[in-house]
Amino acid sequence: MIVVQNGDRVDISGNVLTLTGIDHGITIINGTYARITDNLISNAVFGIWACDFKGRAAGNVTTGTFVGIILCNVPPSVLISGQVVGSDQPATGWHVQNNSASSSFWGYAVTDGSHNNVLANNVASNNDIDIEVPGDSTFFGFFTPIAADNLIAVGAESGIVVHDCGASTNVAGPATLLDTNEVPCF
Repeated sequence: MIVVQNGDRVDISGNVLTLTGIDHGITIINGTYARITDNLISNAVFGIWACDFKGRAAGNVTTGTFVGIILCNVPPSVLISGQVVGSDQPATGWHVQNNSASSSFWGYAVTDGSHNNVLANNVASNNDIDIEVPGDSTFFGFFTPIAADNLIAVGAESGIVVHDCGASTNVAGPATLLDTNEVPCF
């Protein structure tokens, strides 16, 4: 498990994280311009939990997670050291490209007020839902506001399933959009 709190311009690359299913893989709580590249993460709750401003996640592989890569906001919590931490802002301006997420509930999620992010040319397979963009929700047991103004560019990967309940989400490419009348928003 790798946790970044107040680490601007960190570069996390080339790690292999095999977890127990109750931990997170890589979490950026607060840290602008973070780069998370070429990591292999399995059996995590969240493989990569990205928050704060202008990060990049590319070339990562997640498998067997609850969510492979989540753009979100870390709520206030207590670290092992006793320090109380929480994100100053949700994922804003992240670029998530050329990753692979498989065998997860959600391959990718953009939630909790995350906005102005780009997900491009990512691969997803054997997930319940490949890309989830919830609206206002209490899915995680507390209120998370709607994600807005995000771009999902599917590229050549056909068959990616997107459940879009966000505001002004732009989905480009050969995605399969779930009908929110048939699959309600959380």
